[in-house]
Amino acid sequence: MGFGVDIGARQLCVHPEILDSEDDNDFEEPSKGNDEGEDTFMRSYSDILNEELNTTTLGKSFVRAKEQTTQQDEETSSNTTAAMDEDFTPVDADVNLVKSFLDSFSSQEGLPGPASNLLGLMGLQLRDANKGK
Repeated sequence: MGFGVDIGARQLCVHPEILDSEDDNDFEEPSKGNDEGEDTFMRSYSDILNEELNTTTLGKSFVRAKEQTTQQDEETSSNTTAAMDEDFTPVDADVNLVKSFLDSFSSQEGLPGPASNLLGLMGLQLRDANKGK
């Protein structure tokens, strides 16, 4: 008893104007004039995402790259300036990747898991530090 399919097919046969509806605006092709709306959406989406991420401690968990250009003065005019400068120092992606990878491996406690599987695919075999103790 396929009610949904049979009834839908009968309605199309009895009412062919459903297919010829001029109200087909539901699935419009993207046009070049719609770029402004897309930019507005992306900007608002980015703002909301940034607000949400600012409430987390995720940014503080990254290892930051050390400034090699010039050293900052020990005496700053305010603590907020120092905090802002610290927020904008670049993140060392390589160090963070290795740190996260080793944290994942150590949390596996010698058992199979994502870190040991990836290392195995790369031809590396790490020993568990707790295994010999």
